[in-house]
Amino acid sequence: MFAKTKGENVDTERYLIGAIGGPNFGDEAILKIWTLYYRAQFEGRLICDGFRNPCLTFDLGSDVQSAPLHLSLWQALTDLKTIYSNKGSITFEDINLVLKPFEETNIESIHFVGGGYINALWPINYALLGLARFAGWKLKVPVIATGQGLLPALQTEHDELRTLFGSLEKIDTREQYSEEVSGSPTCTGDDAILYFAGDESVYSFHYSQPFIGLSLQNHLFSGLSVIGGFFTDEALTAMKKAGFGKILIFEAAPEDIHQLDRSFLEKAYRYGIYVEFVSTFSMLEKGLPYHPDSFVFTSRYHVHFFYSMMGIGGVALYENDYYKIKHAGITAMGSLWPVMKADNLNIPQAIKEISKGSIAVIPEKKSAFIERKKGLCTNMENIRAKPPENQETILKIMNYVLGL
Repeated sequence: MFAKTKGENVDTERYLIGAIGGPNFGDEAILKIWTLYYRAQFEGRLICDGFRNPCLTFDLGSDVQSAPLHLSLWQALTDLKTIYSNKGSITFEDINLVLKPFEETNIESIHFVGGGYINALWPINYALLGLARFAGWKLKVPVIATGQGLLPALQTEHDELRTLFGSLEKIDTREQYSEEVSGSPTCTGDDAILYFAGDESVYSFHYSQPFIGLSLQNHLFSGLSVIGGFFTDEALTAMKKAGFGKILIFEAAPEDIHQLDRSFLEKAYRYGIYVEFVSTFSMLEKGLPYHPDSFVFTSRYHVHFFYSMMGIGGVALYENDYYKIKHAGITAMGSLWPVMKADNLNIPQAIKEISKGSIAVIPEKKSAFIERKKGLCTNMENIRAKPPENQETILKIMNYVLGL
């Protein structure tokens, strides 16, 4: 998938950190594509750090390892939280204490892989970014963050978040709204766009028949209240008339719908429509099922992302501004899917209006973002560590979010 340019010291390590370990399909898929990239670029080890330990939920190869607890920034953050609880604040000395184990490593860079986890929904993660910033200064290595979704942003005084983001050697965002928050000079889209720079077998496999795909979550979205609408007589009749004999239900994360009331299964069966469940692990290891005449309804960002970029039609649903903005970012990358509030979706009518073979993505926009991300990859290898700056401001932000 990537041109091989190996030749560095085999004892070196790259440190990849993100919202990994759930497992959440999108976050794990992003981690996977970066491990493929780094494996092609250098001979050393990859250390992966997530909010669960061990964080790797599937095999990425012997050269890819979960960070041990003493080398986990997520764990170091937990230690800082304990210190804050006991003392009411943290100091530079406390940060040095929790980072001391990192002094014995051969880490060359710290990379926050893409996703939407550094924002006001999880404000403690600003402290995680700050802690990584101090680790980078301690080790004299660059700290980079790519494909970041930074909204909703925490409200702070005097553009302090921009100071935190600006302290990194590289901050790259996945959509323009996050670009405005961070002051980032680059917006290369979602990191997963790198999959489309190579072989499609890495992320998909051919499915034998057209299907209706459903990926509805129960976190920041009321999936259970929506899914019943796909099993009404009118909806099932519309599916049958449109030539769909299969419904695939995707579990993109643990909080997603992954089982149904048996009455739904039996009712669909009476219409000659079979229901199949697709687990997160299957999506990561086998890839996403693909048939060109399928159609997908989803509240999930990365299900929308992958299927629209593959040219499959669909509808993206949201119930809050967080997901409205996320889906709009995929539109900017070329998706032609309608993005609508779940309450406004007329399910039977939407199924009746499915036009097989219609265009789901604008190729020129998709290609432009692929080239942007490839350019980012090229530039990343030339990034060098810069000296410490604005340390007091970053410590202030960390204390603030630890106290929330």
